[in-house]
Amino acid sequence: MYVNAMSLGITIGSLAMPTIINRPCSPNIDLATQWTGRKNIRVNALAPGFFPSEMSDELPKEMVEMIKTYAPAGRLGDPEELAATLIWLVSDASSYVTGITVPVDGGLVMP
Repeated sequence: MYVNAMSLGITIGSLAMPTIINRPCSPNIDLATQWTGRKNIRVNALAPGFFPSEMSDELPKEMVEMIKTYAPAGRLGDPEELAATLIWLVSDASSYVTGITVPVDGGLVMP
């Protein structure tokens, strides 16, 4: 069984010079501590970066290009990349992974 908790990503500053703080919120860690050992429920979250969507379609093209320059991958994500990460998280391949937030953001926010 799999429980998905929300990640906390706070953006401070303007879009021109963003400062991003990204860390798993305490419910993620607390739930993982409480549920993983006793009930075999893994608690993880995805923190998606910029992907083509209705929301990103509303952004000015200049802003999208600026976002691409900030991301080491140099592009927006492909929805299949986000889905592949989710599939990995819910599969047995990540059976020893719990209490984390997985950024899927092309390296935009690196620890």
